[in-house]
Amino acid sequence: MSLEIVKVLNDSDGDPNKEVVILRATVSGGVNLCEYGFQDNTYDREGRLSNRERHFFQLPNLTLRRQGDTVYVYTGTHAGRNISSDFVTYLHTLEAPLFLGLDHCIWNNDGDRIKLFRLALIDEKPVK
Repeated sequence: MSLEIVKVLNDSDGDPNKEVVILRATVSGGVNLCEYGFQDNTYDREGRLSNRERHFFQLPNLTLRRQGDTVYVYTGTHAGRNISSDFVTYLHTLEAPLFLGLDHCIWNNDGDRIKLFRLALIDEKPVK
């Protein structure tokens, strides 16, 4: 995989603008983030998946150009930019912020896990 999870920093005082997922390109030559998504899963004390607060986020059409380029995905909002906006940006810096646009935290210290997925389109048909 050409993208890796560096870490998740969650904020103990409940501020989604301080909660962040840090992802890093592991190859040079361009990693388009729209091919990836991540999910948080909450587990109970026995390690079983629970049904509470599960989220999936597909990353936007953004290209990390160099190995080591890093993107910070904040849970909160900032200046109207959020992950659901349809924009294309090519990075020329080592760090780039993205924002999920949520008003609440999603990462917990009680068993949450982050899973990074590489996405592939399997089938597509018009809806009639």
